[in-house]
Amino acid sequence: MSHVIIRPAKPADYPDLLRILGYYVTHSNASWRYETPGPVWLEQFAAAHQTPEHPVLVAELAGQVVGYSCLSDFRSYEGYWPCAENSVYVMPEYGNQQIGTKLMTALLDLAATTKLKKIIAAIDGDNESSIRFHERFGFTICGKLKDIGFKNNQWLSLVLMELDLSEYKHRNPDN
Repeated sequence: MSHVIIRPAKPADYPDLLRILGYYVTHSNASWRYETPGPVWLEQFAAAHQTPEHPVLVAELAGQVVGYSCLSDFRSYEGYWPCAENSVYVMPEYGNQQIGTKLMTALLDLAATTKLKKIIAAIDGDNESSIRFHERFGFTICGKLKDIGFKNNQWLSLVLMELDLSEYKHRNPDN
């Protein structure tokens, strides 16, 4: 098996990000979008991820991008700047290879070097595996919004989780 490389995303990787996101839009409730975003969204995404507080990382395996993670604005208003929302997506055929763990670890290690205070995860309430995944990194549930989304003919609830980066740094003294 090839070695997984976690690295910063390059512009040439962004179509792969769309491909990966598109899978989750079409086949799951991990993203509550109805349709895969197009080129305009991709341009906006690229422009919004140009700072240390908003990195985009990819997981490359045998020369192919198989997953990505990023930190994005948690709410767009200025007062929320010390927080970011995380995303981690790995194509399902590469599951059980610790790729998501490697992406999350690298993402949080980067976040710990910035002035960010908290990382927020917004997770579909039925996605127990994602909730457990985030708990392994120290995220705690801080709220649940019941039946606020609608996709695939069903009401969806949102679980909000938070990670205080000072606690993450304390648990990971190399940061």
